[in-house]
Amino acid sequence: MPAYRCRYLRQSVTLTGLGSPTFASALQAVKFIYNCFDHQFKEGTLEPWTENDTGDGMVESIDLSNRYLTPATEARGMGDVQFLPGVDPKGILRGLAQGDRTCSYIHSEDNHIQYFSIHRESEGPRRCV
Repeated sequence: MPAYRCRYLRQSVTLTGLGSPTFASALQAVKFIYNCFDHQFKEGTLEPWTENDTGDGMVESIDLSNRYLTPATEARGMGDVQFLPGVDPKGILRGLAQGDRTCSYIHSEDNHIQYFSIHRESEGPRRCV
């Protein structure tokens, strides 16, 4: 892959509340916050809000994504952090970050994602891991 295309590598997740009123309310709050930010940026500079279409129009969801790498020219003052073993087990992303003579990248704290799951031992309390 050409080094200049590394800027488009992303990880993403789609969240849905499966019709939950609480999720719908939270999603409305996110849209409100987006609109507040939208008024603060020059027109066309903030990525437009797009509605998710699940096909049935009944289930609301939101797509979230984050870049694996940031171009070094946009990362002034950011430190390079290691990929978690499960994210880059073969070192491919780390190799891509080296770039070529035209561009290089870093995996900064802004690119770093933490994953949590809830575990429950028999009848014990739930805990996030």
